[in-house]
Order: sequence, then structure tokens, then C-alpha cells
Amino acid sequence: MKNSESPIIFWHSDPVGPNETVVLAGGNFVPGALIEFAALPSKSKGGPDWTAVKPLQAGEISLKAVIPSEWKPGVYACRVRQGEQVSGVVYVNAPDIWWKQGDEGIDRARQGGWLRILGKCLAIDDKAAVTIRTEDGKESIALELKTVSSFNLKAKIPADLKPGKYQVLISNSKGGEEAVRDAGALELLPAKPAPKAALNIVDTFGADATGMKDCTLAIVQAIERLSMIGGGVVYFPRGRYRIDSILRSGTWIKSPLFIPENITLRGESSASVSLWWPDQEKALPTLIDGRNDFGIENLSLFTQGYFSTIITGGSNVRIHNVRIRANRFYMTNNPGGAPHHLRAFPQEKPAEIGPAIQLWGENNHVTGCDILHNACAFDIRGGSGSLIAHNTIRAANMHGLNGTNGIIFEHNENTGNSMVSGGNNIAMHMGASVCKHTYYAHNRTTHLYGGDHEAFTLDGHATAYLGKVRDIRPLGFALDGPTFLGDKTKGAMSDMYGAVAYIIDGRGVGQYRWVTRTEGDKITIDREWDLPPDENSIISLGGFNGRHLFINNTAEDTGTMFQLYPPNAECIVAGNRSIHASNINSLGKLRKAKDTTFVRVEPSWYNQYLDNHIIAGNTWGGGTTQIDRWIGGECMLNIWGWESYCYGSAEGEPLDKFFNSEILQSILGESKPRAKTIPISRFQIIRRHKVDSNSSIRVHGAVADVLIEGSDLKCSRQGIRIDQEMDYKLPPDLGQLFDFDPAPGEENRPLPFLSPEGVVIRNNTFHDVGIPYSGTALNEAKIVE
Repeated sequence: MKNSESPIIFWHSDPVGPNETVVLAGGNFVPGALIEFAALPSKSKGGPDWTAVKPLQAGEISLKAVIPSEWKPGVYACRVRQGEQVSGVVYVNAPDIWWKQGDEGIDRARQGGWLRILGKCLAIDDKAAVTIRTEDGKESIALELKTVSSFNLKAKIPADLKPGKYQVLISNSKGGEEAVRDAGALELLPAKPAPKAALNIVDTFGADATGMKDCTLAIVQAIERLSMIGGGVVYFPRGRYRIDSILRSGTWIKSPLFIPENITLRGESSASVSLWWPDQEKALPTLIDGRNDFGIENLSLFTQGYFSTIITGGSNVRIHNVRIRANRFYMTNNPGGAPHHLRAFPQEKPAEIGPAIQLWGENNHVTGCDILHNACAFDIRGGSGSLIAHNTIRAANMHGLNGTNGIIFEHNENTGNSMVSGGNNIAMHMGASVCKHTYYAHNRTTHLYGGDHEAFTLDGHATAYLGKVRDIRPLGFALDGPTFLGDKTKGAMSDMYGAVAYIIDGRGVGQYRWVTRTEGDKITIDREWDLPPDENSIISLGGFNGRHLFINNTAEDTGTMFQLYPPNAECIVAGNRSIHASNINSLGKLRKAKDTTFVRVEPSWYNQYLDNHIIAGNTWGGGTTQIDRWIGGECMLNIWGWESYCYGSAEGEPLDKFFNSEILQSILGESKPRAKTIPISRFQIIRRHKVDSNSSIRVHGAVADVLIEGSDLKCSRQGIRIDQEMDYKLPPDLGQLFDFDPAPGEENRPLPFLSPEGVVIRNNTFHDVGIPYSGTALNEAKIVE
């Protein structure tokens, strides 16, 4: 980097209060740089009253400095000064709006409905304001707020507000006019009209409500009649309705119950109305098959034996107060055991089973449901603007959210339904290369003991390129080497649709941009770089899983509580509670595959862990979780830069060898080896982490620029650990009793090539902690008591 260039800030940590540390990411920082802060609104009419602060720690791409302790909570202007050169101003704690979502989806709401604003620093001291302004700017309306927090605002839309387009403005109550932020346009729709008609399935069509006769024909007749007039409600009075088969196109066939648009199946109540499917010789692909704009309300669904998915839908689906009881083993003894009441589950047939609810589109709502299912409760694929809230789940897995963009998943209660219930994920599966903007809050997950049993994890892999670039222009560049497209190795991409360009080393490191177009080796990005790369920068193209909000969730008796499996970026994990659950993991990964040129590049950048609470960190299993992070032992907040080379196999399972300078040199095609690796994990914030017992904080491997501040650790063996990666000798026993965390020695050698750097440890407290500070890289960290 040229020291003559002005300093540039392209990321800063917040929320942050007085006497807390702001972390800046940027470039062109030089020795002697000062960080200047000014509280807003400024007292002086001539501009901000700047206060210069010397950094706690300074590097070429990162500066860390403390907000003056005597200041009040608020919004702070911030810039970097290097002599006469000054960076642009960033506004610490100003509202940062990630997306907004109404009762009709992204950027849309109805009269009398609701609007949610999601992001960070949306409120300070539990105060905020949401104002909407007419398109002509002549009228502004302050909305009533029902929920106020730093990460989530919920506003009520007046029932008499005129439909149309509005501009949404956000204030977090601090900073004056300089800190008001534009959240973009809102489309307000008229209140939803009442259904055109409601047909009683018993009175009008003679359906049998005793459960003794098939009601298929009556239900189909009601649906078809309503669809001819543009929709309505099929009403089920108290009773039990048997469904054997479906009439479609005049022919009796075994098929799902198909729901056209604008049709709602509504029961008198979920306690008094049930639809039930007798045993099938072969599972139907789904029991209720809808497309768009349909609803199911206030009834119960029962099935057993062979079944697959229960409800399938596209967009604008409303499922409310529905009780699902889907149990393959209903009225049987143990699988493979003797039949009970002449009913046995035939084990010789394949287990064709899908999720309870599978939705593919946008603006779907699943609320107030009670679900028991042998497999997954929610399989959400793509789409945006959906709400899944206030549901009770007993399933092997609660959810798979794949390729979503803008979804609220909150206040759900999940209990594993068997001793082998597994984990839940937000993933880039089903062909997705991007997953972002999830508000995952106030959920509780308990009793997961099977497989990886994560209470929550990110998942999925996608890498298309690693190397240098040329022909650099404001909105693009050309690749200076071959891509990985078409490689058969796990994680390789078939195309660059939805890809992200990451600068992982060199000039401009720490920035990412969305790829909008590819033409041969020419790449176009969505906006200009704050600090452009040069021809020595290393860029990767790959998938994106990030900008998620994980707020105030609880995990008890599970594996990993929260796992940011790579890639991940700009996630906030705040206010969560762990009770006998395993690690909170933040993982970045750089991995060279065996017998191929493919390298999986999965950065972990800009994540913040705030106010999380380990209530009981003593979890199932033994040892710690350096290798197998799902087993358990002692809970840990684990920041890991994981760089490995798959070099062989044992009994079909790949074995990894940690990177060294020669391996990295070979991968990058450079002329000489490096003294240290490229950190794959950067800019991780741990603040006010609370431990009651048996837990620790660990940073190890290829990690750079971590802040550990204001944490309180009690009753634990170890406190804060900063470690180099270790080349350990594998023992013969990899079971639960093996100690995965051996002490350094001749057979377990620390690797300076893979060592954390830029770590600041500040204002942490310890009570009854055996070893407060430790680690093979502790001397490289800055400790401020």
C-alpha cells in the first residue's frame, strides 16, 4: 500500500458504547494514525467537535480505539487522521437498515397491518422512531412502535392510512438529523377484502363428520365451486373428516389434495376439527398440495404409516393454528418389533418421507401451529418476505432454510421427537449460492442427540475462483487464471450465478462485492470498491451466507448452540442462552482438496458476538472440541481459522493436514513462500460474553483482528485462550473420551505459520477460573486490564 494515499474506512463495529472499543477495517493506515470521534449532534455550528484518540492497536488494515468513557450513549462521527490526510466520516451507532418486511412481504404492507425494520443500531436506550412520508413529501406520519430493540423494530400501520407509496425514515433517538436514515420505499396496499363466499362442507356437500366415510368428493366439489367464483372459504364444522383419494379431472386417482388460488380451508377450531389420511400402500408425494395464495386455518391433520410431505406451497401461503400429527410408527411397537393391534410398520419398504411443511416462494406465513413429524418441520427453499412464528415443533429437525433472502423466524419452540433428533440450518443447499437476511430470534431448541445435533448451524459450500486479477476497472476486473467451474469436488460451483467477489489478501483486503455479470474471464460487480485491488491482490469468487441476526435464542441439551459454518459474514449473535449445549463456533475455512486443483475458500468476516450467556457449559461427552466440534465436553466460544490440506484417507474417511508455507505457495502459484498464512477469519467481535460455569473463549489458527471485551467468566477450568494451530498426533481412539486438546510437545507441535494476529483482550473479569489467560499465541495478543 502507498502511504501517500488517504486512509479509507470500509467497515466499523457497532453497536458500541462509552468506554468500549470500536474496530475499524480499511486500508492505507500508517504508523501514527489517530482516530477522531465526535458525539452527535455537534455542539458547534461550525462542524463536529472532534476528539483525537490514540489506537489501542494499529495495523495496515485495522485500527482499534476506545470511545471516551465520560461520553453518553449515542451516535458518534468517526474518522482517521494521518497528518493532513483524513479519511471519510463513518457514523458509529447510526441506524443500519438491512431490510424491511411487512405483512405482505419485502417492502409491502396492508392497511392495519405491520412493518418490521431489521438491522443494527435501530434503537438506543430502547428508544426509536419510524416515520413514513408521502411521495410528494408533504405529509409525514409517525408510526406506533410495538417492538423496539437495537436489531428489530415493529410498527403498526394505521387502518385508515391511504394506500400508495411511502418513504420510510428511521431514527434511533440519538444523533439528531445527521443520524436519521432512509429505509427506502414502502408499498401500502388496501386492507385485504373478506372472502367472497364460505361453504359449509357438511351442510352444503354432505361430508361425513364422523370419520367413517371418505370425504374426498365433498371437499373437491367445494373447492371447485369456490374457484369458479374467484375463491372463498371451505368451512369444516366440528368433526373428523376422512380423506382416501382425490378427484382430479373426473378420475379417481391417488394424489394430493390440490388447493387453487384464493381458497382457504378453515376449521371451527384445531381442537374440534381434523382431516385424517388412512395408511397408504405408497406414500403420496404430499397430502395437501397448493400453489399460491391459499390458506389452511384452525384444524388438525393426522396421518401415519407411509407418508411424505404434509403441506406443499408456493407464495402467499397462510398456515395458521394448524395441528399436524404425522407419525410413521403410530400404533406400532418399536421399529421392526411385533405388531400392535394388528398394525405393523412394514420395514421392507423404503422410507419415503419429506418435511411437514415445504414452501418455495415469497411472503409465506406459518404461525401458531403445533407440529409433530418424523422428519423436518419446515423446508423453506428460496423466496423472501416470509414469517414463521409462535409454532411448537416436535420433529427430528426443526428447519432447513435454503437460499432465502429476508425471513423472520421467531418465538418457535422446538423439542427433538426422538433420541436421534438432529440439527437445524440456514444453508446454501438445493442449488443456492446466496442466503442472507434472516431474523432468527426468541426460539428455543431442546433435546437434540442424533448426528451433528446442532441447535443451529450455517451450511453449504460454493467456490468458483481463487487467484489474482487484471484489467481492473471501477466496476469489474478480469480473472488471471482458470476457474473451478465444473469441478466435481464438493463445494465447486457449476456457474457464477449469485457469486460474491472477496478480496482475501493484498490491497483492498476485507471487501466483498456482488457479481452482477460474467462474460468469459470478465467480471462485473454491483458497486465500486472503497479501496480497489491491484494485480497483486488475491480474490476469490464464491457463495455468501451472512447478514443474519441471531437474537435471544435458547439451546438446552443440544450440540453446537450457534455455528457460523463457513462461509459467513456480518452476522450478529446476541443475547443467546446456552444450557448444557456445545460450542458457539465461528469458522473460516481454506481447504485444498485431494487429487484436484480445487480449493474451497470460505471466509469468516465481520461477525459480532454480544451479550451471550453460557448458563451451564458442562455438556455431553468428554475432552474439548478442536477436531470434532459436535461431541461436546466443555462449552467454548470458538473463533477458528481452519486451513487444511486433504492428503489421504483412512477407511474411506479423508484426513486433513494443516497448511504450511509450501502448500499455500503451491496453491497461489507464488514465487516464494510466505512467513505467515492468509487469515481466512477476520474482524470478529466478542463483547460482554457471560459464563456461569464450564466454558471458555478460544481464538486459534488463521485469524486476524479479534476483540474480546467486557466479558465475565466464572467457575471454569480455562478462561481466554489464544492459540496457534497444532500439528497433533492422532490417537488410536477417536471416541468421546479422547482428549482433543493435547498439550504442546514433541508429538504435538504448534504451528507459527497458522497463528492469530491483531487480538485485543480488554476489561474482562474472572471468578474462580483456573487459568484466566493461556495459549501458544498469547504473547501476540494485547491485553488491557
